[in-house]
Amino acid sequence: MATLGGFNGYVINANGGNFTAIKIPTGATLDLYDCGTTVHNGYVDSNGLWHLGEGEGTAKAFTGGIITGANNSSTSIGGCVNVAGTFNLYGGNIVGNTTTQLGAGVYSNGDINMYGGNIAYNTTSANGGGVSFNNKDKTFNLTGGTIDNNTAKWCGGVQVANGTFIMTGGTINNNIATTYGGILVNNNSTFGGTAQIVGNTANGVSNNFYQPRGRLISFDTDKTPSEDMKIGITHQDGKAKFTSDGVEDYSSNFFSDKLEYGVKYNSDTSGSEYLELVDAYAITNNTKEADKETNNGYIEVKESAIEGEEVSINVVPNAGYKLKSLVYNDGTNHDITTELSFEMQTTPVSVTAEFEEKGRVINPLEVIGMDKEEILNYFYKSIPVIFSKHQKIHL
Repeated sequence: MATLGGFNGYVINANGGNFTAIKIPTGATLDLYDCGTTVHNGYVDSNGLWHLGEGEGTAKAFTGGIITGANNSSTSIGGCVNVAGTFNLYGGNIVGNTTTQLGAGVYSNGDINMYGGNIAYNTTSANGGGVSFNNKDKTFNLTGGTIDNNTAKWCGGVQVANGTFIMTGGTINNNIATTYGGILVNNNSTFGGTAQIVGNTANGVSNNFYQPRGRLISFDTDKTPSEDMKIGITHQDGKAKFTSDGVEDYSSNFFSDKLEYGVKYNSDTSGSEYLELVDAYAITNNTKEADKETNNGYIEVKESAIEGEEVSINVVPNAGYKLKSLVYNDGTNHDITTELSFEMQTTPVSVTAEFEEKGRVINPLEVIGMDKEEILNYFYKSIPVIFSKHQKIHL
């Protein structure tokens, strides 16, 4: 077993070499740690690739040790790290590597245990911008760290072509691909803890966790999903059951990548519970933030909901204004000014708010010393008037 500890913020730079920077052979184990605080300045080019130093692009700095600069266009697989043994990632940054093969950041047909660190801004013209994993007898265990801002043709963040995938922490976010933006798992998978898969796109459209037909999600029994777990899901069949049977209601931990579907906790005829994607219905916001100056405020409401879902509206008046009315329309107007919510049915709806000026809270004793005309003007300008308590005024 080898330990690349004491990384201490240093840089391992392949300088564009046409090779994989680190290879972990069968039977070997590499533990990668980092306790450095050195800040390394760099930039991201127009292709999403990070470079050390100065250049044309978006400035992006990383703290700690860095492995970068592999530019593998040979027939060997893996841009930066090729794993046949075991790779334990505790810290450090695998950034700015590229390949024409699988796995710009990491390619593995061995075991990966990711406890921390970053795999970011790597690119491939093939599959697996961050990680490509492929061995039916091995496990990719993700409990911490980030896999973000990687780019690929397929599977911008992670490709699990075969093998066991378990995620109870860490994030897979902001990865980009033509197909399968965040992660594709070809087998069943296990989630729990604080796992997050959000903000990934495929061909410009939200695409986080892509689930093939016949594959199911189960939940870790030791690290059950916390309120911080959040996963966007796209299923091959659109509407489908996506978890195993007998699960708890974790519907709040998932959301559909597509607005036409939503997540529902359901049960079969035997009473066994599961999560599935079902039809959702569009909600049109007629009082948006972009028009708040015209409307004197705005509302926030989700863009779609499933039948029976309680939809809440957040009302945000401009300064000096208050809500006058709130209505949702499903062919008929329904006043929900008091409730600020409604139950979704099986038809699209629109929601509209109207705002009005607040009345002034005044102390009538302020008029002492005014003549009759001044008093009348004072109250006229203050309409509507709200008295702080019962008082008499003698003109």
